[in-house]
Amino acid sequence: RDYIDTGRYIERYFPENNIRYIAVNDDIDTFHETSGSDMMPFRLGVNDMYAKDISKKVRSALLAMKKSGKFCGSVPPYGYMRDPNNKYQLIINPETAPIVKQVFDLYVAGYGSCTIAEFLTREGYPTPVLLKNSQKSIDNATYPNIWKDSSINNILRNRVYTGCLIQHTTKNISYKTKKRKRKELQHNSCSRRSKTNRW
Repeated sequence: RDYIDTGRYIERYFPENNIRYIAVNDDIDTFHETSGSDMMPFRLGVNDMYAKDISKKVRSALLAMKKSGKFCGSVPPYGYMRDPNNKYQLIINPETAPIVKQVFDLYVAGYGSCTIAEFLTREGYPTPVLLKNSQKSIDNATYPNIWKDSSINNILRNRVYTGCLIQHTTKNISYKTKKRKRKELQHNSCSRRSKTNRW
């Protein structure tokens, strides 16, 4: 439903490469002049507007859920898990929560993020990459079994461990691309404080 790419393929790429495109329902045949071919730019525009409208509705629904305090992320923060009875609620993960507490204890004791990362790696604690259960994430990671200092810094700076669920910090540049940009955190951002989430 991207009228820019679709139009480029049908009106330029296919004819230049002697490729025949036929759409029976739309009465389009790139090897012949048809009435559907004349209406094609308008159909592409309508289809693109439909996709844009659906994208707006989905974003509005997700934003309303975030403002109500529901967790809408794909992967819970390290040390948390989804409530089996409510997938929009985070609860403490008994298996990884002690690791997070140890990270904060070591930091308070004066250890740096690199030293903490080396300690966790020696102890064989699972990294955030491994807990994502995503083969793509594991393949993209250089050493998925080794803790990075950046992972430690992310844990130390994440306010979710104080009980504040902060969401909607980034947004898509356009519904046509997956590239995102960071938003400035405002007082009316999608954040909620929950006693059940506080450490």
